Amino acid sequence: MNASAHFSIGMHKALKGTTWGTDAEKARATKKAKDKCLRDTYLYHYKTEYEPSNDNHKTRMKELREILRDTPPWG
Repeated sequence: MNASAHFSIGMHKALKGTTWGTDAEKARATKKAKDKCLRDTYLYHYKTEYEPSNDNHKTRMKELREILRDTPPWG
């Protein structure tokens, strides 16, 4: 499984049940799910926990976001 597929599966699971509530609540739930899935995908891809205070990790997270943008979830 590639990082993009891992992220997509995680988002699908994390967003289950977030269809209820106000638009603001849905937006917060979506942001929280996205942040969690990015960290989970970072762990999956780099085999280490993401630490926001580490400049190396920030650079890797930026690279991971680019990978996720450029790669379709299933290919």
